[in-house]
Amino acid sequence: MHRMDKRRFSASYSYSISNFVIFGFDDRKEPNKWCSIACVMENILQRGAPTRASLRLRNLMEELPALDIPRPLYRCNGNKHDWHKTIKGAPESSYNPALEFFETLLPGALPQDCQFIINYILPEVLITDIVENATDEFKNQQVDFFCPPVNLVIEIDGSQHSEPRESYQDIKRDRFLKCNGIDTLRIPTSALTAEDAANALVKRFSELPGNRFAYSCDRQVVSYELAMRLQIALVELIRAGHLDPSVEVWRIVFNCDAAGVDCKKLLDVVCQDVLDMLENLCVLTGQKFLRPLLEQIEGKDTLRIDASAVCMWSEAESEKNVIYIRNDYFEQDQFHVQCATPIYYQTNDEIRRMEIDEALGYFLKYLFGFEHFNPGQSGIIRKALTRSSTLGILPTGSGKSLCYQMACFLQPCISFVVCPIISLIQDQEANATEFGFVHSGRIDSQMSTLEKEKTMKGSLTDLSSKILTFTEKYLKVIKS
Repeated sequence: MHRMDKRRFSASYSYSISNFVIFGFDDRKEPNKWCSIACVMENILQRGAPTRASLRLRNLMEELPALDIPRPLYRCNGNKHDWHKTIKGAPESSYNPALEFFETLLPGALPQDCQFIINYILPEVLITDIVENATDEFKNQQVDFFCPPVNLVIEIDGSQHSEPRESYQDIKRDRFLKCNGIDTLRIPTSALTAEDAANALVKRFSELPGNRFAYSCDRQVVSYELAMRLQIALVELIRAGHLDPSVEVWRIVFNCDAAGVDCKKLLDVVCQDVLDMLENLCVLTGQKFLRPLLEQIEGKDTLRIDASAVCMWSEAESEKNVIYIRNDYFEQDQFHVQCATPIYYQTNDEIRRMEIDEALGYFLKYLFGFEHFNPGQSGIIRKALTRSSTLGILPTGSGKSLCYQMACFLQPCISFVVCPIISLIQDQEANATEFGFVHSGRIDSQMSTLEKEKTMKGSLTDLSSKILTFTEKYLKVIKS
């Protein structure tokens, strides 16, 4: 299989932000009948920071205390990174000073108890990956090395950097990075050494809060973290067409590097949890669905998944036909709403009313933690899911907000609600957060332009401008 670009995610059952990447398979472009459903599942899994685990997961795994703190940095000393293809020397020379700096000089300059720092240094990083609002001037430019936890760029400068034009561009770029909270350390190849870089890195890492490090990995926490990552990977495989829910058997082998974690048991629990959601979505869409059996055996068509909750990614993860899950170097929220063709649910089928109500009850419990709908709620939701115009009239406090929130969650798209009362808008945003739905935002006339832009930017999608244009037009209609 052709190796796809890394897909970035921010999702966890245990930490407020836990960033990871998935790579190693094609991202197929042809239509896939499961794509819309897979996008719904992925958005649901990533709804919280952290996301509340399903009842099945909590029953089959040890109960996890709620954690809403930043994820610690694990000291992964034994992780050998390979960057030979990424760190390139000058085309006309076989000498590669940047590679020598990274592989020989820096390890030699760092104290033994600080060797782990090398694992958090990423080479050849685009400035647009470092600074989100980078101007076009720096759009395709790269830095030699970047250490995200301490916001430090390290440049290995050849003789051309002493020329006036190059020197001017370097100063300009360094100032731009500095304005965005990132320092730059420049090391000339004429006096190549790693002492200054090592001292700067050790000092900066020592100044990080103490709880940013974990010397040992709690098995219970790691199990839940791996469970989320594995679930996202399975749903991504369904969305991309590599894992077909229509087949009788799923052949998957899962491996992880966490001590004490039973990989076979974890894969089985995670698969059943994913199939629970898939089965209930199929009930609502009117599709026939027979749960595939899981076989954890090696074979020609076996999917192999290799996951870690400790190690960062590098070129070392290059074995063919393996899906890799590794920590990302960047800690900013990478959530994107997964969008696909809207779903016309078959929820007004009276013959299957009991089955449909049970499926809706599953999502009521999964998303909101409630056992039963209030009178009138399920009827409104059933009608709204068919994408028909729906009028819902309920008494104050009887749960009208839940009706559109559930209908929104079950569509693979950005949804927005227009409300004429500012206080109600604010209450609804607070209500969504209370239920653990962190990826929501509001726009009202009491907000500043900067706050509105932040909300639109937070959607992290190219639909932002279209939604903003629609919102502005709608507000003009209201005013007129």
